[in-house]
Amino acid sequence: MRALKQIRGVSSHADGSFESLLAQFSATTLELNPSLSPSEFAHRLTTRAAEILGAETVVLALARGEDWEIASSYGLAQNRNGLDERRFAALLHERSARNLPLAAKPEIVPNELASAIGWRDLVLARLVGSENALLGVLCLGNIGRELSAPECQLLEALTAHAAVALENARLFAKVEWSRKQWVEDVDAISDLIVVHDPTNLILRVNRALADLLCARPNEVIGREIGRLELLATPAQSGACPFCRNLRAEIEEFIHPAGDRTYLISTSRIHSAADEGQRTVHVLKDITDRREAERRYRRERDFNRNILNNTQSMILVLDTAGLISYANRRCFEVGYTEKDLLGRPLVDMAAPARRRMFVEALDRTMRGEPLENLEIPLVRAKGGSGHF
Repeated sequence: MRALKQIRGVSSHADGSFESLLAQFSATTLELNPSLSPSEFAHRLTTRAAEILGAETVVLALARGEDWEIASSYGLAQNRNGLDERRFAALLHERSARNLPLAAKPEIVPNELASAIGWRDLVLARLVGSENALLGVLCLGNIGRELSAPECQLLEALTAHAAVALENARLFAKVEWSRKQWVEDVDAISDLIVVHDPTNLILRVNRALADLLCARPNEVIGREIGRLELLATPAQSGACPFCRNLRAEIEEFIHPAGDRTYLISTSRIHSAADEGQRTVHVLKDITDRREAERRYRRERDFNRNILNNTQSMILVLDTAGLISYANRRCFEVGYTEKDLLGRPLVDMAAPARRRMFVEALDRTMRGEPLENLEIPLVRAKGGSGHF
């Protein structure tokens, strides 16, 4: 804005054609908006710079991380047969890094390069970012005259605007890439995901849920979630079959659907006042997990019944030799949990036989086979017995 005001201040000393240039500049600034793709942005900048200032050739070199590249060219620069563009871009970067004046002589680049491109005169303009970083270089050749003061200021204003627009375009491109990546990540999730607004109209579904409905994701948006009959729920208008407590920010419950079982996890997100609340449902098929849990419980109960109905005392030790489990028979003969659980089994052995018992336990811990060991242990009510 400051550069544009300076141009307007000088315009009274320029001829009438300056107003035309200013109009072209204003139109160009409208064209160079962040919504453009990087290639279209570069093309428009070089083309408009050539039109405004009458340059036969224009080259735009931009920084790409640590490297530089020719982003676009106009006019004679398009006929650079066999030119190493990466080296050319690096050369413009190197010359511009010296902060040369706006107008420069062709000698700042090698003669053979200037000759190959057809440069007779040369103007360099730097694109400087918000943190004073050099974003690019706009190189105009063969204007055929010295730029007037207003034209120099106009070029400076153009490159300043282009630098801002370029930074915004790159930022928007990153945001758009992040958005697309987020959509791809959500679509890669096999669980069913649906988001709806306070009126139960769908705002977003992932690919898995859309496939279940035999539709594309955008075809589901705007429909009432209650009318979709998801997971064998009956159709109902104006209600969500998975919202049970609208005041709860988080909900979770099991939902049977035919021969399948789903875990419904719900999160409610409070948006801005004009957008209202969004509700996210994740419908996870846990049929296989539930079946595995049932099998585990059946096996556990079966094993427990065997252990608890035998007439033998059964103790389980952990790796430290402490008793971690005792079957029902242990308590029927008079032991209490305090007598057994958490205590070293070797403490129950007669002192004279403890060393042998410890050696037997060590061998067991090492995985070595062990014959039955008969040893005297302290009984529940005192005295000892052979076990």
